[in-house]
Amino acid sequence: MEDVLSEAVKVLGTEWAAINAAHFRGALKRPIILLLDLGRPDRYAHAGVHPEFTDGIIKLTTKISISPAIVELCQNKDRYFFARKALLHEANHQFMAEFCIDGDAHGATFAGICNKLSRERGEAREVVSHEKYLRNKKYFSCAFWPFGFMAPDDKRELEAIWGKYCTALKRKCRMEYNHKNWSVFNSLVLLEQFLYDSQASAPEYAIASFSDIKTDLLRRMYNDFIAEFQNQFPETASASGSLPCPERAGCSPAHAVSY
Repeated sequence: MEDVLSEAVKVLGTEWAAINAAHFRGALKRPIILLLDLGRPDRYAHAGVHPEFTDGIIKLTTKISISPAIVELCQNKDRYFFARKALLHEANHQFMAEFCIDGDAHGATFAGICNKLSRERGEAREVVSHEKYLRNKKYFSCAFWPFGFMAPDDKRELEAIWGKYCTALKRKCRMEYNHKNWSVFNSLVLLEQFLYDSQASAPEYAIASFSDIKTDLLRRMYNDFIAEFQNQFPETASASGSLPCPERAGCSPAHAVSY
């Protein structure tokens, strides 16, 4: 399976270049594309801008992470069918981030960009902001673009794939999905990613105080997460010691998001 995922990164890199040329006039910076378990039941992929420190200069690099589940479990004749669609969606987020375009992640501005790409790809149906969709579900939400326009058989396959993934994730995390719980957990993961990337990019700044701050912040956030978890699911209180702690030695972003 590692060969499949390695090949997928190459295929998606080529796909991203085609998207950039066709829809953004080659203006986007080449991102780092990762097949990375995001550890969330509500996200196939994610695009984010991360700081890197080189020779005293802060450089912003875009990273696009796509769940390997939609590649590994895909039975479509094109193994990367769903991953390509996720990449197209994330390229729109990359465009907004790199050009500092104001707007909510799945707001009206993002919907407009999706609709522009749809027209360029010969697709007539349009999407609206996720907020408008929640008020009137006769519309299509840009949060689900372009997945919402797939053929029924493709939709059923994706739902089956994601159902298997979420079942495994739920068993692994030993918790019911709850946005309040996940917001605490994801804050911890994002902090760990930022600190890890910063320290790796600029080891000269990895002084003792930096390490102490990191440990203290992670410990506080971890304790908050456990307290919230046990408050929601008191029957697990006695088993809390078996939950993985993100501050353990050698923790990396890849480890942190794979619980």
